[in-house]
Amino acid sequence: MLGSFIMWPTVMAASTREIIASVTAMEAREGVAITTLNRLGRVLTRNAAPPVRNAARPTDTFLKSAPAISPDGNTVGWWQGPFPSRYGDGTTIFLKTMSETETRQVALEGYVGIGPMGLSSEGQVIVMSAYSWHQRRKELLALELRSGVAIHTLDSSLEEPQHERISVTNVGALAALGWPERIHVVEIPSGRTVFDAAGRFPLLSPDGTRLVFINKERLYIRSIEHGSTTTLLPHTRVMGTGGWSPDGRFLLAGAWTAPIAFEKRKIIVDTQTGEYAVIGKLSEGDYGDQLAWISTRLMTQGIRH
Repeated sequence: MLGSFIMWPTVMAASTREIIASVTAMEAREGVAITTLNRLGRVLTRNAAPPVRNAARPTDTFLKSAPAISPDGNTVGWWQGPFPSRYGDGTTIFLKTMSETETRQVALEGYVGIGPMGLSSEGQVIVMSAYSWHQRRKELLALELRSGVAIHTLDSSLEEPQHERISVTNVGALAALGWPERIHVVEIPSGRTVFDAAGRFPLLSPDGTRLVFINKERLYIRSIEHGSTTTLLPHTRVMGTGGWSPDGRFLLAGAWTAPIAFEKRKIIVDTQTGEYAVIGKLSEGDYGDQLAWISTRLMTQGIRH
């Protein structure tokens, strides 16, 4: 399945062949393949309903941030809102899940979404930052959809710039927040800080036991349970982290894989062995942070509103 999205090199070292064989077996077992959030966003935009227009209050409603994929790859979420926003306008969150035939819609009244969001499995927990019209401030919200829509405020006054990434575990117990120079992990729904450090592109493993992030072109993996941090690929300049595989073994990333190179490479890191396989090239300005695994059924059946 992976081969349908990635052009494999024709000559591979033994470790590379072993990683690719293991990844291919994982993809067949989990029913996933590699895509990019940019590609997924284009699919959603192409399949979207026409903009919503209102003669009395002319606005356009459209996809306003990069879509999110749950850690198991089986749910896609995105949000839309009116432009220009006016007092009282809300945000609509869309969720497409393997277990449902129709796309779910969740209305977030009184809030305007800001930046990316993170999803748990089945989209049961959504974490996103939003501007509250009533409080006149930015807030970090966790929406629990298990029974109705419960809104928890994880941070009541966001003074930091807009998040670059939000990652949520499969069960929705933890959220990792990323800015260009800082990462922060919090519990849901208490908002209690679990980890805070310098870094970029934080990504929680699907089971929530580990966190990967980049700091000064080095890839770090932290054990949430034991509180220890180690370096993965210590001799490789890693620029960005993409998605975890649903089984929590492999990690997509972007890196300079040679001392002298003109292009960064897409790589798959085996977090069990600390080795990696190169699977393609990255364009200028692409750090590999848009790479992710997604259900092939979601992509092939067409994700629509």
